[in-house]
Amino acid sequence: MMKNSKSNFLRRRQRVNKHSREACAAGVLPLSITPEGTRVVLLGYGSCSQGGVYRNFWSDFGGKLDPEETAKEAALREFHEETAYYFKKEITKLDQLLKLHGNEKYVSFAAEVSYAPIELIKENAARVRFEGTLYERNHVEMEDYRWVSLSTLLSHPATLHQEGLYPPFIEYHLSQKSVQDSLRMLLTKNITDLKTETFESKLFGKGLVSSY
Repeated sequence: MMKNSKSNFLRRRQRVNKHSREACAAGVLPLSITPEGTRVVLLGYGSCSQGGVYRNFWSDFGGKLDPEETAKEAALREFHEETAYYFKKEITKLDQLLKLHGNEKYVSFAAEVSYAPIELIKENAARVRFEGTLYERNHVEMEDYRWVSLSTLLSHPATLHQEGLYPPFIEYHLSQKSVQDSLRMLLTKNITDLKTETFESKLFGKGLVSSY
């Protein structure tokens, strides 16, 4: 029994270590198009760790990997939790996520979602906080939501910082030229088109993006 227990423990630890090396955390940046045709991203306002200190930021939707989770699995789970499952029926598969960038600390993905007025997203979050399961209530961590034009996110990061709209996504990832190039392509194309063109393979094959 002891030998089997030790063997099982080592196998579990190997599985956990495999994924923990991939990244510590992961998240999703949702993209959409307004009825007027403006390309926008959804950001949430909540507490994020910066250098071990928790502060409120506008950010994408992400968090730490659970044991045995891959970065993409964690990103999808965190995205649904922090958007109060508003897009649960729409974003159901891992291959709907497009990897933008990653390192050993954080991996960011993009997801194509239907546009919805912020009031509806906030009303849904309030309902889940009141009527949801204990797990759901505990994981709706965002205090507010906001659509921001993708062109603004790409063109005026300094202005966003002055306005208090300074998500960790900008700080850690938007400074990467490869991420900027990826998002600029998303100004005119959707994620489905880019995946059809094996966009990820081209980016990673050329070494423009980290292999995480």
